[in-house]
Amino acid sequence: MQKTTEPEPLADRPAIVQTIDIAWHPLVAKLPLKDPKHPTMIALRDDIEARGIDTPLVVCQDALEPGGFLLLDGRHRLRAAMDAGLMLVPVQVVPEAEASERILASIVHRNHFTKGQLAFLCVDVIEEQIAGRGGDRKSKTAKRSLIGREEICARYGIGRTLLDSARQVRDIFAADPDFAEKMQPKIFADIDDKPVSLGQVIAGYHGKEATEGLPLDRLKNVVPRCYVAMGTWEHAFNHWDKIPPNKQGEIRQAWGRILATLPESLRDVKPLPRGKK
Repeated sequence: MQKTTEPEPLADRPAIVQTIDIAWHPLVAKLPLKDPKHPTMIALRDDIEARGIDTPLVVCQDALEPGGFLLLDGRHRLRAAMDAGLMLVPVQVVPEAEASERILASIVHRNHFTKGQLAFLCVDVIEEQIAGRGGDRKSKTAKRSLIGREEICARYGIGRTLLDSARQVRDIFAADPDFAEKMQPKIFADIDDKPVSLGQVIAGYHGKEATEGLPLDRLKNVVPRCYVAMGTWEHAFNHWDKIPPNKQGEIRQAWGRILATLPESLRDVKPLPRGKK
């Protein structure tokens, strides 16, 4: 009896697939795309129209769509190929388990990104990798998760503080789409146009929240209100041990947001001895 052989898995094999069968991986869909009218995109489209795609797109099989694929790397090439009218494109199919690693590597290897831009682009992918290493910060595996976060940040040269800022900006953008539409292009502005930092975005958002709706003649009241707020914080810190643990947690989160918005000129302020003003 002739022995039948199992079909060779598609993963790790080159293939030619239809463009209509390729969807964006959810993590890739959040990455910014150049305007189709940008000179580099026009040149890319013309080159692909004339010669085709030299370097295969990187995809994984779509577990929810039989016969479909999820794009991991090559979003500009795919867009240019579709604009050029190509129906078939070369792809490299990798295992789904490698998806986040491939996406992260493709972003990091683009050396034209600043550290802040890189952190913002990578935050979702890094968090997915951290989750895969064992839980989140609130779980019993928090220590293991922390180790995983430090390892991954070190591997890609993204500091934990910067990653925390990227997480804040991502959450701000999710909560305020109008602010996101205004500020995200400024994060990815060309160097000559001076892109804004993640810290500037966070500070700008909290400043917007503090002053939104206030007429100009009332903005002068912001400073006295700050003094009142600081007095409230000082009172809370002086009675810290009497505050219930759940409220301490809320204060920690609020204070963390405040520290993230401190201007550089305030970051080197030395604490005064108790009792001195």
